[in-house]
Amino acid sequence: MEYGGPETQKIYDQVAAPPPTKQKRADLYSCTFCKAVSTTKLMCCSRCKKSSYCSRECQKNAWEAHNKECIPAKTEPKSLPLTWEQVEAFGGAPVVGETLEVRAMLDESMMRQVFLCKDRVGVVKRVAAYTS
Repeated sequence: MEYGGPETQKIYDQVAAPPPTKQKRADLYSCTFCKAVSTTKLMCCSRCKKSSYCSRECQKNAWEAHNKECIPAKTEPKSLPLTWEQVEAFGGAPVVGETLEVRAMLDESMMRQVFLCKDRVGVVKRVAAYTS
């Protein structure tokens, strides 16, 4: 296996990947409203998937309070982070209200902080961070 070759890049991508996100409910077997306990999994809120209910009546009675804290489980971002190409299209002007999300691939720091960073589409560029 060659260091810095495609095999090591594949291993690095697996290690550096964010953990899978799957929201879990706090308690699958007790009713959020009446606190009744069951030996089988209860129904859950179809919107947030965090609150469990033993019956439709408990869910209806709890809705007024639960509605204030109920956040949909699968929230899509309003827009995807920028790519290097989109940032360069601004021609050096500040990009306000947008985000460039990158993954640091290699630390090349000597006298200043320099990293090879990959954007969301896989393009790798060198980034230098200057601090006072």
